[in-house]
Amino acid sequence: MILDLRAYVVQKDDEFTGVVKLNSVGGGSFWTPVSAFLEARVEHLALLFEYCAQCTVNSFYPLFEKVTVQRSGGAEWEAAVVCATAREDHVLPYQVILERHAGVRGSAIDVGEACVRFETRHVALVAQEEKVTGLPVGVTEPKGWVQLVNGPDSVQWQESDKKEECALIDVKKAILPVETVPAGEKVMRMTAVYKAKLDSAGQLTERKTRWVVCGNGQQHGVHYEDVYAPCTQLSTLRILIQLSLVLGLLAFAMDVITCFLNGQLDVDVPLYVSWPNARIIRGVRYGMLQKSVYGLKQAPRIWYKTSKEFLLAYDHRLRVSNIDPCLFYIWQPGTLVVFVYVHVDDYTVFTSSVEWKVEFFREFSAKWPSKDKGPLVELLGMSMTFSDYGLVRECQISQVGLIQRMLERYSMQDCNPCMTPMEPRLSLMPVDSEEKLEKLPYVNLVMELMWLARCSRPDILTAVCYLARVDGEQ
Repeated sequence: MILDLRAYVVQKDDEFTGVVKLNSVGGGSFWTPVSAFLEARVEHLALLFEYCAQCTVNSFYPLFEKVTVQRSGGAEWEAAVVCATAREDHVLPYQVILERHAGVRGSAIDVGEACVRFETRHVALVAQEEKVTGLPVGVTEPKGWVQLVNGPDSVQWQESDKKEECALIDVKKAILPVETVPAGEKVMRMTAVYKAKLDSAGQLTERKTRWVVCGNGQQHGVHYEDVYAPCTQLSTLRILIQLSLVLGLLAFAMDVITCFLNGQLDVDVPLYVSWPNARIIRGVRYGMLQKSVYGLKQAPRIWYKTSKEFLLAYDHRLRVSNIDPCLFYIWQPGTLVVFVYVHVDDYTVFTSSVEWKVEFFREFSAKWPSKDKGPLVELLGMSMTFSDYGLVRECQISQVGLIQRMLERYSMQDCNPCMTPMEPRLSLMPVDSEEKLEKLPYVNLVMELMWLARCSRPDILTAVCYLARVDGEQ
């Protein structure tokens, strides 16, 4: 008997797999891929359709959908069920099982978008989807061009996609459309990544489209040399917040728009790309890179060097920290104190002079399009509230939105709270083989909890570290 349906994300392969929750023979329940469920017995197909008929909409579209497919070299369209979909595979993105092959081991096949016809041409959404994706109701993150075009918010996503096209070709002039590619030149594939940006409270702030070059096609020594780029340390941010409270510094935030497109390529050989989803853009199929773009192996390094050169040239008093290369500072107590904390395209300025910050942002935005976010209220998914009580200053850091999304994603929103994060003398033991949960995102859960513990909840750190010692098979 089917108890529930879910969509499981395989991050390694960037694949969405349908899973079903079944009754266990010895009592209890377990999860199994829908492909294995349908291949086990022919009558399982009827059970799946019966369960899906009870739902008014399919909130895991296109998984579990009834479709008709045309096999390679065939002329007939056959009834099938979608079991999985691969986000990055633009050739064979869907895994299906033909209805006439139900109950046959190894009958799952991969098919392309042109060989699949859906009975429903839109992505069905209900309030329950928020529990699965962590997104607000009515907001989707397309996993490909077909979902983008047919989704309920397709107009907004197509506008976002067009905006990214104009940024790359017209505004930044990072890619030059070309009709042909010289013989023997390598063409790297581009893919489009669609991301719904949320604030710390979990509310939608922007639908973001990013065209990314598949950098795995680059050859070392030809298309790139060094790729290392430093990244900020969370401990540095904690120290800066503490210093701002002690010294009475003001904190401001700014964001660089499409920062990686501001760097110049560090190689002499031409780099050619094909447009996402093999589309024809501006009447051509290919483009030649004029600047650094997202996805290139050396893109983070190029942007860091470009940003560092500007900062050191802007004010000769700025110095690079010996401890954290992403921290720039001016230390002149009594005159001027400035800390510039750089996290890729997010700049946080702690300063004793508002005039210095205003002039810095004016010069910075004149060189690169930037967004002034005003006083610091959010950074790296953390909500920050600064308070001044005269002799006492404090900063409250919270991640309420992340916690709520985690509870809903892992179906723990109705659990009972407790005073301690871990019961005394807890000993985790391997579960019985029949009760073992297949392919549940245990590692994903531990990683999210670890980030939460590092940022704002040190009280659960001991419990999370203990969970990290146990792998997902136990």
